Amino acid sequence: MIPAGDQWGPFAPNLDPAERRARLPSLRALSRVYADPRALTVC
Repeated sequence: MIPAGDQWGPFAPNLDPAERRARLPSLRALSRVYADPRALTVC
């Protein structure tokens, strides 16, 4: 069964608080890659 879309990364249920904090930097890095205006000029 496919998990719900809101159960990935730091939003997954039953995560230890330390694990949740550990996942935030990767989410931040991905959001910078996809949303940073300078990323549009590279492509």
